[in-house]
Amino acid sequence: ERRGALTRDEARRLLQTVLGAQHTVSEEGLDCVFVPATVAAKEAAAASMREEQNGTIQIEPLATKQELIRGIAQYRAFLARYDEVSNIIAQHDKTHTGVLNRDEMAGVIVDAEKELRKRNLQLGYEPPKQDAREVWGITMELMPTEQDIDAIFEQCDANGDGCIGRSEMLPALALWAQLAHERIEREKVECCCGAGASCTVS
Repeated sequence: ERRGALTRDEARRLLQTVLGAQHTVSEEGLDCVFVPATVAAKEAAAASMREEQNGTIQIEPLATKQELIRGIAQYRAFLARYDEVSNIIAQHDKTHTGVLNRDEMAGVIVDAEKELRKRNLQLGYEPPKQDAREVWGITMELMPTEQDIDAIFEQCDANGDGCIGRSEMLPALALWAQLAHERIEREKVECCCGAGASCTVS
């Protein structure tokens, strides 16, 4: 349509071209492609509307080459980790809705932190930078705050239903990794662990 951005149907056809005509692109898969771009577009549109005081400004997802590449990569990650994400939701979906509310999503992060701490404590394990949980040699187990959960839902709940679904789970986990890394880095600056002193990370 030469609008400068791909619609969902156009994105579906693109993914089928990339992965083969026999591949069926699900609606959940398309959601996963559009989640990061939709969030970025909403933020950009909100900023533009604040500047212009004009509610008619519309910025569409998958409008640039970078967004297109990211969308394809996001879809591949969704396919590769579909079973893992489904298991996470099944284990924490106490309300049996197929999606996770705020408390259930917090439980996902708590369990992930416990597992990460076990891995980081294994002898000889060198975690990736974003998974490091050490402050002055002390391995920390981070717990999500209300502000962390607010940020995750604000940025990753793309459809605004107040829950995190399969298509939103990987962006939510990636954002938690970023928030955790930023908290550790702040703690390193703010905390002095000398003799008789102690460090805590909330």
